Amino acid sequence: MALLRRQEGFSLARAGSLRVGCDPLHRHLLPPLLPLRSSWEPLERWCTLLRGGELDAALISVAGLVSAAEHGHLQLPEASGLEVTALGGRPLVLVHACRQPQIAQQSSQACWQLLLPPAAEQPLLWRQLEQLGLLPLQECAAADSSSWLARLQDKPFLLPAHFSLLAAPQWRQAALWAVPAPELLQESLWLLHRHGESEQERFKALQTQLRDRIRLEAAEKL
Repeated sequence: MALLRRQEGFSLARAGSLRVGCDPLHRHLLPPLLPLRSSWEPLERWCTLLRGGELDAALISVAGLVSAAEHGHLQLPEASGLEVTALGGRPLVLVHACRQPQIAQQSSQACWQLLLPPAAEQPLLWRQLEQLGLLPLQECAAADSSSWLARLQDKPFLLPAHFSLLAAPQWRQAALWAVPAPELLQESLWLLHRHGESEQERFKALQTQLRDRIRLEAAEKL
């Protein structure tokens, strides 16, 4: 952990004032003081924000079944002027509030549901889970952690996420549990940026920090 903190401090100093876009379930991967836009956006919208100069980079997640042949690829719009750098992949578990099993047992109306990011943000995950038909799917487009935690505490929801989310600020105090998914799920992470900028020192520093953290967290066991 001390090594990770030193890497974060080093990366933040060298990343400078990079403006980065990210969804609320992955913002804990980024240096805490980095200028950040927290929101759910489809890939095309992130591309527009980068081309317009409103952002310098965006951290993108592609989630799906481990066995999916198309998983692990991120297709950019043609002639976008942008490129992506692969950061690594990691397995997902199902996160839920500790008190939900009791709620589900006590109420005949309570039914477990999968709480997912917007379908436009994670189309592969939605498509594959709909095909499996394991549980009803519920969308959450909230851009802040508090709203996601409120949803998890309110109903018997299961959230596909990496286990390390439970240790993120605010999440670690919410009394959450995690269980393995019935079908193996994973995500690949990518840094979206303008073409040719990946060799700049500030981008290299951010990529190094993200790769190191993702590699360490991917090895964590439930």
